[in-house]
Amino acid sequence: MSNIIKASDVSGDNHDATENNQVQDSTETEKNQIPDEILRELAAMQKRFRELYSEYKLCGIGDSEGVHITSDAFIETFKDYETSAFSYEGYSEELTATMHGVTFFCIR
Repeated sequence: MSNIIKASDVSGDNHDATENNQVQDSTETEKNQIPDEILRELAAMQKRFRELYSEYKLCGIGDSEGVHITSDAFIETFKDYETSAFSYEGYSEELTATMHGVTFFCIR
């Protein structure tokens, strides 16, 4: 009897299905294999990100860029920020503020 649940077997937006036998079964981590405990952390982070995305208009989290939020959320959150030129289709400026050692930014 198999414990594998396929994505097609899960209806709607239920992303909490048990995914058994999805990762390599090994007591030693291969060079590029991500350990199960890290996969659990990443899954928890993604679920929390989804909540923050919906509630606080979070756009993304980058490695060196910082935390990208919508311009409305940025303006309503930060009173002191820096402005710089930004050149991309429909966007002319980037606003940045640093809090808790992390850069928060928006483009508009």
